[in-house]
Amino acid sequence: MVLKALRQFEETNLDWVDCLLFAYSPEIPVYTFDQVMVAAGGVHPNHADGRR
Repeated sequence: MVLKALRQFEETNLDWVDCLLFAYSPEIPVYTFDQVMVAAGGVHPNHADGRR
């Protein structure tokens, strides 16, 4: 998981903690108001059904 997070960290402009969240929870949605994280695969709470 750490290697996956490191790869994403060096390839994107996400914070380290955000990369860890995505790496440790690939099947669990990460809800966020951060538009950078939404673009990377997170889910905005207003679109909890998976739409962006």
